[in-house]
Amino acid sequence: MKIKQVFSRTASLKTVIFLMGAGGMIGQLLLIRVLLIVFLGNELTLALIIASWLLFESAGAYAGGKISSLTDRKTSIFAGVMTCYSLLLPVMILLARGLGRGLFGLLPGETFGFINIFFTAILTVGPVSLLHGMQFPLASDLVAADQIKFPVGRVYLLEITGTVLGGLFFTFYLVPRFTSLQITLALISAHLLLLSYFYFYHYSGPRRKVLIMGYLALALLLTVNLPLLTENLQQISLSWLWPAGEVVEYHNSPYGNISVLEREGEYTINYDGSPLLSLPVPDIAGLQDYAYLAGAAHPDPENVLVIGGGLGGLLDYLLDHPLENLVYAELDPDLVEITARYTPPQLSDKFEDPRLKIKHQDGRIYLSRTQKNFDLIMLGEMSLDTLQANRFFTREFFDQAAEKLADRGMLIFTAPGSLTYLGGEMADLNSSLYQTADDVFTDVMMIPGEKNIFIAGNNIDLPDAPITASRLEERGLLEGMFTTAYLEYRFDTWRITNFTKILREREVEINQDFRPAALFHGLRYWGRAFAPETMNLLRRLLKLPAAVYFILAALLLAFFRQIFFVSPAAAANRLTYAITGSGITAMSFDLLTLFAFQALYGYIYQLNGLFIVAFMGGMFAGGRFSLKVLESRQKNLFSLFLKLEVAIIFLLPLFGVLVYLLREMMGLVQADSPSLILLAAFALFAGGAVGAQFPLAINIFEDKKGEGNKTTNQSEENNTNHQSKGKNTTGQSAGRFYAADLLGGWLGGLTVGLLLFPLLGLAATLLILMLIKLSSLLLLYFSPGFIS
Repeated sequence: MKIKQVFSRTASLKTVIFLMGAGGMIGQLLLIRVLLIVFLGNELTLALIIASWLLFESAGAYAGGKISSLTDRKTSIFAGVMTCYSLLLPVMILLARGLGRGLFGLLPGETFGFINIFFTAILTVGPVSLLHGMQFPLASDLVAADQIKFPVGRVYLLEITGTVLGGLFFTFYLVPRFTSLQITLALISAHLLLLSYFYFYHYSGPRRKVLIMGYLALALLLTVNLPLLTENLQQISLSWLWPAGEVVEYHNSPYGNISVLEREGEYTINYDGSPLLSLPVPDIAGLQDYAYLAGAAHPDPENVLVIGGGLGGLLDYLLDHPLENLVYAELDPDLVEITARYTPPQLSDKFEDPRLKIKHQDGRIYLSRTQKNFDLIMLGEMSLDTLQANRFFTREFFDQAAEKLADRGMLIFTAPGSLTYLGGEMADLNSSLYQTADDVFTDVMMIPGEKNIFIAGNNIDLPDAPITASRLEERGLLEGMFTTAYLEYRFDTWRITNFTKILREREVEINQDFRPAALFHGLRYWGRAFAPETMNLLRRLLKLPAAVYFILAALLLAFFRQIFFVSPAAAANRLTYAITGSGITAMSFDLLTLFAFQALYGYIYQLNGLFIVAFMGGMFAGGRFSLKVLESRQKNLFSLFLKLEVAIIFLLPLFGVLVYLLREMMGLVQADSPSLILLAAFALFAGGAVGAQFPLAINIFEDKKGEGNKTTNQSEENNTNHQSKGKNTTGQSAGRFYAADLLGGWLGGLTVGLLLFPLLGLAATLLILMLIKLSSLLLLYFSPGFIS
């Protein structure tokens, strides 16, 4: 009996629907990881990647619903779409690695502009997500054809089950052991095997045996040749990604991606795709300049903490000062190990210096938990274009650093600069950093240069050329490029005075953990350097007359009036809008959870799948709850839907409270796991509230449609049924609301991830989301189409 249950028509359909969810989540997470490296680790591009996936999945769901209503060949189309999805996935990974550099002609390490990111995401994510979206409505009709009650809700639950388990399997088992291409090719084999099982029970055409044998043979051939095939494709695709050198190491650590390129004996170490340092000959002049000027800023630096960016020379030159202890906080131990292998002896010998202690811990967490005080806290070389870097330049971090500074202690960091000019995006970035430091410390100065050096502290004596020269001479370091003339040039009074005036007077926002103003300015700065056409377009849009915005607002209001109040389908449109708003909120919960964790702890690379899976697990639980309600029919569906709307509205401010509490807990709890568990648990609850709405919306819509059909006379009904056979199918209804849900996710990704959070911060973003859901609640509550 049990064997019959495992191998049956129903079981085969459930298996491929489960695979539909697991394969979709694995494909999405794979593309996220690959594109994060292509986009140089910028977490905000997560929003565009996921939004692109949802946009095309929405289009696919709509198309799948239409196709399902127009054909009787649902079985073969469904299986064919699943096959094409799996086959296309490795192609898109190869395309992602070659597209940016090949199509746009970008050099390795060159920052992608917004337009380049947009088209790369669309061209790589779009085709596979379109195919994946088509599967849901087709699967819903296949389940409905087997006379199973509530087919859409059951497909929804099965798919989410696959999504959750597939995401967990990917995050904790596949990623640490296999490359992206190995995973995708194995996924193809899984699709071929399980679809042959599906064909056995669901396809009775003349080519049934040929299809099954062909799928099994291809799966076997692919499995046997998997190692050789993946190795060759990996080398080819990596050469597309980094054409300027041979990739001698490619390693995924729990915290990021590390690659080492070799060209004519010179090694470039990349972290998350971005060049970190060059060996064996690093930027000696720049590193020595920063280390000597920073060390000489303090009269007697005994205990020094360096956070990140210290490998490749900075630590070595700092040890030229008479320090007693030098602590280096570097989150990723694999990066230290790999860098040491390519560091020349004259620099690597310093790693054996007993004064140097390397802590494999996030610098911010280390600082919050250590009992030590430091004479100098220095930030290593960091490019301010990611949330991971921005978290070390915020008011909250500066407050934290101030508490750990000894008497006359100093916080020192760098930013992009110039000896001759300070304006535009560069001035905004430096001004935000200066004003943030000035908000915390009593004394702040900037030493202009190709890299501006900021020195901040409370009641300290700021250095000048004579003081710095005297200290360097005492320590035997006034030699080489460090001459009295050079120091007078760097500490030029007129330049420092004028640049400081610019920094003080510029109108910019203070940089904060959950309102990353400096990140926004940093992205503008690098965008201006590498993608000026994007920045020029943005400027032109911002300079449009106010009348243009008023006209657009009026057109939008007119559109809303038409669809929500005038249209005969106004009630259905209001319900669709509520699902769209829930999609926006769902995506926002996902992204804001990722951003919050990255801002607090700085290693989202490994755990991005966990939070997405937790949210999807909540959606499963919510969908399961709704299905039980539908089966029992003991509750008013519309009333329950409204209560879920209220629950989502209240969850939004609760999320903000949770995130701020977690930040305050960082120094009190000696582990990251409680915060991780709390954020994942909240994602679970939020997903439950959103997930419960989808099956309810489908059945509320179907019930009202059924009531409308009862008002027609019998002849009209028969005529309509005859003319539109299959048009009002389960698949078409599923496609409508599934597309609305995914479209909302796309809008949420674009607006929240790329605009609201960077520009307005967490609190304002949550308020806007509350207003969106409040509007959908009010529209539904006062909707006569549902209350009657």
